[in-house]
Amino acid sequence: MSDPAVPRALRVVAGLAAALAALVLLALMGLTVAEIIARVFHVAIFSGVIEVSNVTVLLLCFLGLSHCFVQGGNVTVDFLTNALSPRTIRALDSLWSVVAAIFLAAMALYVWRNGAEITAKGEVSPTLRWSPLVFYVPAVAGMVLTAATCLILAAAVLRCRGPASLR
Repeated sequence: MSDPAVPRALRVVAGLAAALAALVLLALMGLTVAEIIARVFHVAIFSGVIEVSNVTVLLLCFLGLSHCFVQGGNVTVDFLTNALSPRTIRALDSLWSVVAAIFLAAMALYVWRNGAEITAKGEVSPTLRWSPLVFYVPAVAGMVLTAATCLILAAAVLRCRGPASLR
């Protein structure tokens, strides 16, 4: 069930990212099954399975993260804050969302700089000879999307007048 305090556009974007992550998961599962069958019959079908798997895991993690936040699927430990007023709990929820956004933005900047540095040196993946950006761009895009999600949710929680949070 979606919360009306969460902007519709954010729910749509996070939902699309999660749907894409689900498709990537299906592709990864198919690739894994095909690789296992090929190994059983001693047939080499694709030499870059590890590299493709790495990219798909990155996509899964970072495309699904914003959806997780929007749905309130992130783990919260609230036994210490249950005695606080709803207003204080909303303030703490917003604070932690802002902290998460800052952390994700800092990580995105670090990962982007690292990817740009490695790319500038001309390095490529060992088997498929892919640019490192193939691995870094999905991670950075997911981190940026999730950081923006956290900031939007922080503002939405502060605007709430009902329950302590959007969860």
